[in-house]
Amino acid sequence: MKKTLLLLTLISFSSSITAQVKVNQNAANSAINTSSAFMDASSSPLWNGTTNQGKGMLYPRVDLVNYTTMSHAGPFNASNNPNYFDGLLVFNTATGIAGIGADSVFPGYYYYRNTTTTANGGHWVSLRGINGATGATGFLSSGTAAGNTPYWNGTNWILNGTNFYNNGSNIGVGTTTPNASAKLEVNSTVQGFLPPRMTTTQRDAILSPAAGLTIYNTTVNCLQWWNGTSWYDGCGNNIPAAVLSTLNCVGATTTGTLTSGTTASGASTSVPYTGGNGGTYAAQAVSSTGVLGLTANLSAGTLAVGAGNLVYTITGTPTSNGTASFAITVGGQSCTFTINVGVSGFAFGSGTGTTNWPTENWGGANRCNRSATIYPKVVLNQPGGFPLLGSQLITTLKWQASVAGLSDGNIKIYMENTAATTTTTSQDWSTTIINTATLVYSGPISFNKVVGSWYGVTLTSPFTWNNVDNLRISVEYTSGANFNNRSWYRTTGAGNTAESVSFSSTCPSPLANGSNSWYPNVLFNN
Repeated sequence: MKKTLLLLTLISFSSSITAQVKVNQNAANSAINTSSAFMDASSSPLWNGTTNQGKGMLYPRVDLVNYTTMSHAGPFNASNNPNYFDGLLVFNTATGIAGIGADSVFPGYYYYRNTTTTANGGHWVSLRGINGATGATGFLSSGTAAGNTPYWNGTNWILNGTNFYNNGSNIGVGTTTPNASAKLEVNSTVQGFLPPRMTTTQRDAILSPAAGLTIYNTTVNCLQWWNGTSWYDGCGNNIPAAVLSTLNCVGATTTGTLTSGTTASGASTSVPYTGGNGGTYAAQAVSSTGVLGLTANLSAGTLAVGAGNLVYTITGTPTSNGTASFAITVGGQSCTFTINVGVSGFAFGSGTGTTNWPTENWGGANRCNRSATIYPKVVLNQPGGFPLLGSQLITTLKWQASVAGLSDGNIKIYMENTAATTTTTSQDWSTTIINTATLVYSGPISFNKVVGSWYGVTLTSPFTWNNVDNLRISVEYTSGANFNNRSWYRTTGAGNTAESVSFSSTCPSPLANGSNSWYPNVLFNN
């Protein structure tokens, strides 16, 4: 006892003069290993005189279940200083609910932590981490029966509740004996089961509902379920599931254009069908194959009786150029529609020579000119241009302004894949030059031009260059009131442009003004 009092006296005295305390000291171990230690209780088999015996520190052992009050006298008592005991470290010997804090405790080290204004308002915090199951097949600690499932009551985990029961095979709510044939049984004589509630519009936005999916429809105030083909209820609101005779993806039409690496905007595909029965179909989201990154979205709806169209909105960002395919199934019919994805932003030609083509007018309004330019494959495949392989979708066409100012009028643009390398001055426009071409744009133009910038149109009918032949672009232009600012940049030494102009609205044929080895600088898909 005297030794103990002496040690405590030394510790107390040492703390008052910021000194240190050393235990287990011998001649070979007379210094404290670190200046940061207030007390050094180092132990070693060397100091103990044997190689198989060490010494540890025995902390205070406490039964936290029966430890119910924090108390301290003096001016810094528990009432005046409720955080006085923060950090108190003990070794707990009991299992159960702590007398302070009402936490589940188990044998091991705990420290006290208090964030309240009362000394007994804190909790014992385990140094071993979160308490869990005692074994792979054992109960959670403090469980009293098979199926006990813990829940958080806002302050503590409650382990012995009977409201929610899970025995590993069945779940019971309000019962500890769920029916063996039921995965889930809800039991009550004073409360009901409330399924998800939503309007018809919200219901129809559910993508690919699973058979048996159940909701309460607040639009018609009725419980409804998806039977695999349509929403069904017992309130007389049943609409038959969609049935089609044909679904024609070959005849699908796409509005808007898609380019690689650019987020789809305003693109949609309309797929015609026949033999509709007036039934309902669910919403769909169909991912693309081939070119990835796109989704075709169909909103839930009702078929027409007879023929109609299903409109899919295209979203996403295509990861490459090429063909995106979408496999769809509606009303018992399936097909696959495709959309071409172009390459974005390819400019051809960097020449600074100038030409009035394709908007020449010879100094007057309401005058028609025609021109035909052949862009060789070798030009289109030059570094920075279209890839060497694979067809390329062209969605926009622009030329590079060499003069500033307003320019307007009406224009028709034709495109075709051609093996020809020149357009001669004797060729007839209708029967030879555009007879196999595709009209890709027809309408007004109005450009407030800045030198070096690009101006043109979005093609109403995107064109696919086959990447095998050359590309011929033929333009018919009728000048507007602003006809003077018509000059564009051109590149010489490759390609071919033939042109001719009229002093009236009657368009010329053939292109008798000349056939030259140059082409207007052009920008596609931007």
